[in-house]
Amino acid sequence: MLAAAIVRMKNSEGQARALETLASHGGLSDRESLEVLTGLFPVTKSLDVQRAIAGILIRADYEAFAKPEFVRALQQHRLKSSDGRDLIDVLIHRLQANLAPAA
Repeated sequence: MLAAAIVRMKNSEGQARALETLASHGGLSDRESLEVLTGLFPVTKSLDVQRAIAGILIRADYEAFAKPEFVRALQQHRLKSSDGRDLIDVLIHRLQANLAPAA
């Protein structure tokens, strides 16, 4: 319910802060919250919101959302940072590694 309420917020600055607070309370594990957040990532116009979502997902159970189509969505819809590599890049790399077949 909390993740869904945050997604419905209109102010992206407040949304990013709420997501960062949610991330600081530990990893989310329920599928519904993860689905809500993975659905927000490609539609938000805020880099800070995308970074906050990445901060939550990087601590979550990858099995719930580590699908090739989600990795493609991250790559396609991520907002580029003028700061260079950031947490979104780390998330993409970890998800790709998780999807790679075991040698």
